Amino acid sequence: MGKANGQVVLITGASSGIGLALAQVLAKEGAKVMITARRKDNLVKACQEMRSSGGQVDYYVADIAVEKEVSQLVEHTNKHFGKIDILVNNAGYGHFLKLANTTSEDMHNIMEVNFFGTFYATNAVLPIMKKQNSGHIIMVSSVAAKRVFRDAGGAYNVSKYAMQSFAEALRMELLESPIKVSIVCPIVTATEFFDLAEKQIGKKATLSGPIQTSEQVANTIVSLIEKPKAEVMMLKPIRILLALNALFPSLVDQIIQRFFINPEKNRN
Repeated sequence: MGKANGQVVLITGASSGIGLALAQVLAKEGAKVMITARRKDNLVKACQEMRSSGGQVDYYVADIAVEKEVSQLVEHTNKHFGKIDILVNNAGYGHFLKLANTTSEDMHNIMEVNFFGTFYATNAVLPIMKKQNSGHIIMVSSVAAKRVFRDAGGAYNVSKYAMQSFAEALRMELLESPIKVSIVCPIVTATEFFDLAEKQIGKKATLSGPIQTSEQVANTIVSLIEKPKAEVMMLKPIRILLALNALFPSLVDQIIQRFFINPEKNRN
């Protein structure tokens, strides 16, 4: 059993993908896990499977974009398990339209989930952690919060940049507190996240470059629980590109255009 043993972990967006994979790993490690999402059927099935293996797991159906439901989720989790040691802000969805084709409604919707959902959950859990004098808030961000790597889907980048800034501001505010704030930045992860692309742009998203599994991201988050860090970039060479971007952003624009956006042209 690792450090997660006996810890109460609340995971948002846990009906599939990274959130579900993380719940499965933590349940095996002896954590007490509350999973939440909008899809009750998925949550029930996930709970049954983890409980059958001895996991201490429960679920609560909530829309992370609705502040009242998030407050009720956090209150329920605290009452059910008696505390909340770790909050994993994982809920989010993708966006594949160019900014010129993104409506105000589109932008509001993705900000409500990817940013405000994180804000609501964090604000609801902070008083509990402060009273406990302990806690760990983990943000599942993205390399998309550091640099734009596609020529479409800018609304997603905007939402993740906001989440990243919120996490960094919160971490600074809590520096002298026993409450820790961590950010994990995955690269492309093979999940149903990309299923929305076909609905938005009429074709399936092409997964290119290094691709990670949900399980790999989940294991990274478990490592963060074991040994908290301010931030983990899941593809370390990206840091070199980010450092270059700080000095020569126009040059990095060209690199991304050539190797990320139009890799086929580069091979010809």
